[in-house]
Amino acid sequence: MEIREISYFKDFQCLAGSCKETCCHGWMIPVTDEDYDRFLLDEGLLGKRLVLALKTASGDQRVLNYSCGTCRFHTRKGLCSVQLKKGHDFIPQVCRDYPRFYRNYRAFEERLIDLSCEEGARLLIDTDALSFTVYEGEADSLPCCTNDDLGFLEALCRTRGSVIDALWSVSSYEELSNELNRLLTYLRICEQRFVAGETDFLSTNPYDTFQYNGPVTKELFPFDAETYDQLLSREFKGLPLWRTNPTLSRLCKLYFRSYQKKLTHPQAWEQIYVRFAENFPEEYSFFVTYYSYYLYGYFLRSFEDYSFYKNAALGVLHLNMILLFSVLSADNGGELTKEQKASILSSYTKKAFYNEELQGGMYELFTSRFSDPLSL
Repeated sequence: MEIREISYFKDFQCLAGSCKETCCHGWMIPVTDEDYDRFLLDEGLLGKRLVLALKTASGDQRVLNYSCGTCRFHTRKGLCSVQLKKGHDFIPQVCRDYPRFYRNYRAFEERLIDLSCEEGARLLIDTDALSFTVYEGEADSLPCCTNDDLGFLEALCRTRGSVIDALWSVSSYEELSNELNRLLTYLRICEQRFVAGETDFLSTNPYDTFQYNGPVTKELFPFDAETYDQLLSREFKGLPLWRTNPTLSRLCKLYFRSYQKKLTHPQAWEQIYVRFAENFPEEYSFFVTYYSYYLYGYFLRSFEDYSFYKNAALGVLHLNMILLFSVLSADNGGELTKEQKASILSSYTKKAFYNEELQGGMYELFTSRFSDPLSL
């Protein structure tokens, strides 16, 4: 099988103690039969504690951290005591794989590093040219789709490649905004043509030839202040983040306590954003890299659900939230370091990418505010 690994996949090393915040806050940890047998065979106290801590979830799946709170095997510093005492090979398989994640499309498997891991986020930030390394090998995951239309899959891959090439050609915040407007307009048209029966539209009308010069009534990057406020007030305010995700909790509090009222004044958000762009003129490339990563990881979901527009629009939503927290952090502290960016990426990903209800609410709000498919 063809294996496609994100360019820094092999550079990742899981180092105990590298994460400031634990990775499995809010998640159940599935335990395989091999994990269970390994715990049973361990003659020490830790093995017995692991066995006793297991509970059964739906489908008779054994899990650790059933309550989805803080894993009881974390130390006070938030580190994995199992890994510290027994080594990386002893921890559950899902913990060994994390933050590597896999997408097996039957014809090939793609491998990426999840940005909920702060070390993975740092590697992304340090990457100059995001791409896949391709070679032949054995799949590490089961198929993630049922669709067997390889022609459609190839068309999606070509489209994704063309979009990412276009993103890497932009050289400013404004150009990135224009490219996102063009992309979502194109994908909305694609969905309309598919519904009308033109299932070869991606091939007959490739993205790199698409031009749209119509009106843009609302910019997709950055959002206006009211859109940001509705996203935060409707979807993030009141979330119990202080214990499970303290970094995201601090970022949300920064907005509500220091900026929400300020941004109700006309042009206030525009002034803060323009100041950010002037003080950090090269940071547009960070947002290009982030959105390109998102497309590598999530755009091919369209192979199963045909939701080209939605799968790209969710990335635009996430991109804007990363932008907002970056701008507010820089405005509040006067700088935006690599560590700050990695912390923002990691904390936001932990919450927003693994909560379908949250993403559903964000997308519903997005479609209500950007309802006209040809005048974004």
